Amino acid sequence: MPVRVVHGANEQSFDFQAITVGTIRRSLRDVFNISGAAVALISGVAASDDDLVECGDAVEFHNEQGRKGLGDLLSPEALRQAWQITAEEYTELLTLGLPSLQLRSGVRHPESAVDEFFRKRALQKQSDGSQVSFTERVVTAIEQVAARLPNLAGPPMTVEQVAQFASVSVKTIYRWVSLGRLKPKSDGSRPLLFERAEVEKTLSHGAGA
Repeated sequence: MPVRVVHGANEQSFDFQAITVGTIRRSLRDVFNISGAAVALISGVAASDDDLVECGDAVEFHNEQGRKGLGDLLSPEALRQAWQITAEEYTELLTLGLPSLQLRSGVRHPESAVDEFFRKRALQKQSDGSQVSFTERVVTAIEQVAARLPNLAGPPMTVEQVAQFASVSVKTIYRWVSLGRLKPKSDGSRPLLFERAEVEKTLSHGAGA
């Protein structure tokens, strides 16, 4: 059976045999306009460039939107080491919805989604003392990661970028501005632009709905 390859409006079936996702990406890069950052799915399951494609599979390439896309795909061991969490805490986080991808090579955690998961968790009001302690550790780890990411102090953000970063609607961003909870740049620019530091400060204090 042929292998169906899809990228955007491009779709075609090929008689591939014993071929990897990476080989397909490179072979069709120019024809299908597939970027090196596009995320690959084999029959709906996230895959790496080293994964082997079998007859009858459907291989889809998607361009991730957002500030960082998926980032690195961390193994459970790498994630635990990066965030300094125990095996028990890791298991608990999985039950709480820690972002995970089931690849053919095993479980991997998308770095950007994990960063966002921890950020939101750190902002939640905690009533239990042990959870507060854990949250403080997460906040410290976030600050350490942020210090290694120069793009956090990058160019001003648009309303749409802020909405995506905060996981809210564009309408909510305009409401925050009208209520004075989020301040755009003071140069009166149109469309509205926001300094990333101001956005981070607003979210860290909880802007409200």
